[in-house]
Amino acid sequence: MALETLEKIQVKKFRFKDNPSKEVVGFVAQELHKILPEAVHVGGENPETDPWTIDYWQIIPLLINSVKELNERLKSIEKSKK
Repeated sequence: MALETLEKIQVKKFRFKDNPSKEVVGFVAQELHKILPEAVHVGGENPETDPWTIDYWQIIPLLINSVKELNERLKSIEKSKK
């Protein structure tokens, strides 16, 4: 289940308005909110004073559970080959 959720998350390259010369790799908060709302702070009406932000720490448990799922799949494959 964690792996399915992780696969839905799109990694994007983008530039912030306040630093257009620097390219960033990450997530778009509005897109991530649809998949993992607990990792997103929904901003207010004024994005300058209350922007949408991502709490990347909230993504770590999903990553760990995805690795565990992949490890279980690998163990199953290895077991079936014996």
